[in-house]
Amino acid sequence: MIKLKKMMPNAYNVPPGVNLQNFRPYKKNNNKVKFVFVGRLVPVKRVDFLIKSFNSAYRINKNIQLNIIGTGPEEEVLKKLVKSDIKFLGAKYGEDLYEIIGTSDVFCITSQYESFSMVVLEAMAAELPIIFTKAGYLPNLITNNGVSVGLDNVDELKDAILDLANNKAKRESMGKLG
Repeated sequence: MIKLKKMMPNAYNVPPGVNLQNFRPYKKNNNKVKFVFVGRLVPVKRVDFLIKSFNSAYRINKNIQLNIIGTGPEEEVLKKLVKSDIKFLGAKYGEDLYEIIGTSDVFCITSQYESFSMVVLEAMAAELPIIFTKAGYLPNLITNNGVSVGLDNVDELKDAILDLANNKAKRESMGKLG
């Protein structure tokens, strides 16, 4: 965008949008604080890092759950890492996807690299706070409505999970800012 601005000073960055009618906050009747990941189960998404950190957080707070939406070649390897309340829900689309995101409390994206992420916009439309790695375009999308963590810093991600799990007012405030 910086190069484009130099060549064309009147250019604007207009990111794509999502249908706000689909991705909205649903009524939450959660007994547990629900975290959600949506994406392909491939190495670049670093779901292994998310699972390891979530396992560590779960040892401290048993009132959390992680739902993983997606499929991919890493699925069986990732399932072997689970030592806590983590559910693999497979691929979800349409109303099924909207409802799972909308009834969640926190969205997680732990990619090693990420270009523009539509699923982050969908989570923001559902008023979810975002836990994210400082990868690619993510820091441009997520400002005061999320918590950034360093890639492969299990303790930092664990602490972010616990902080949002233990602070409903913070979750709701950040979610509204999205």
